[in-house]
Amino acid sequence: MNLQGLYLSGNQISVIPAEIFTLVSLRELDLSDNNISMLPPEIAGLVNLRVLNLSDNQVPSTSDIITDLKARGVFFVI
Repeated sequence: MNLQGLYLSGNQISVIPAEIFTLVSLRELDLSDNNISMLPPEIAGLVNLRVLNLSDNQVPSTSDIITDLKARGVFFVI
């Protein structure tokens, strides 16, 4: 699938569905205003990801995964 943007804001998601990690063409992922408290390591497999919106969630901004993704050039909204 060649999906480049996925917008799941305000859906009361607490765990990111594993199917999202198969969307390797994904460039923008909006998970804002949900109940997410951690990022699974599989998110690093989204090699084309450039924007990740996690605002209004419980994910700590000091997460190692966030640090790694920022180093790769992913823009975060937390």
